[in-house]
Amino acid sequence: MKQEMDDKSRMDLIAYRLKRSEETLEEAKFTASGGFYNAAINRLYYSSYYAVLALLLKDKINASTHSGVKSMFHLNYILTGKLPREIGKYFSTLMESRQSGDYEDFSYYDEDDYTRLLSMANSIFESISNYI
Repeated sequence: MKQEMDDKSRMDLIAYRLKRSEETLEEAKFTASGGFYNAAINRLYYSSYYAVLALLLKDKINASTHSGVKSMFHLNYILTGKLPREIGKYFSTLMESRQSGDYEDFSYYDEDDYTRLLSMANSIFESISNYI
């Protein structure tokens, strides 16, 4: 049985996840500067994923898989109107792009793709940071 964490530990973990989200955005920029766009898009997705994990933890919502995190995010924040629908679409797009870039053969992203997805990741980070 999992023991529930106390409020201070939970707040510390939320802060850590938001910081990790911000750092991962910087990793994406660094990686893209070398022309490694598939890897940069991977980092953009993970930046958003860490922010969503922080958000779920804020409200003590558990999810153990990437698809579970996406489902809980949409169910509790997008469908309820707590966050704009476009933020949910952005997260889904980043997730699909990361999966494509990581697992599909002959899937290559370029600078334009990266720039478009960077804007989405920034919007997710800002929206979640402001909400928390």
